[in-house]
Amino acid sequence: MSSILMELTPFIGVDSDGKLFVHDETAEALQQHGKPVVVIAIVGNARRGKSYLMNRMLGRQSGFPLGSTTNATTKGIWAWLTDHPTRSNEHLLLLDTEGLSHATDGDENRDIQIFVLSVILSSTLIYNCQGVIDESCLELLDLVSRLSEHLVL
Repeated sequence: MSSILMELTPFIGVDSDGKLFVHDETAEALQQHGKPVVVIAIVGNARRGKSYLMNRMLGRQSGFPLGSTTNATTKGIWAWLTDHPTRSNEHLLLLDTEGLSHATDGDENRDIQIFVLSVILSSTLIYNCQGVIDESCLELLDLVSRLSEHLVL
């Protein structure tokens, strides 16, 4: 396995104009690593524990950065490739995403792009929602449902 993928690695970045781009080094390493990959992506609003949950899935206390302010810690989509915990012939790719509806620099178009990319890239999508499930949560879940109808292979 490529050493670049055995640690936190930027996968989808955000340029100075707020546009998304693929980190070529990460994409190349993913294409060349050799084993089938199970991809788990997590999406949800900012400051709700997505990175913490991904660290727990890695069996670690740290790895994906955690923040204690309202400033976004994760920008774009970050990746960590590890051995699958129960299938020795597969790897597990964890994708941690930028928080949706971020208070200080939220871009609704970028939110949608990150959300849709997460749906497309993942084998399993975790939608992290705390508290009462409100109208925006239901709208995003409806979007995933409608998208998945078109993505079935």
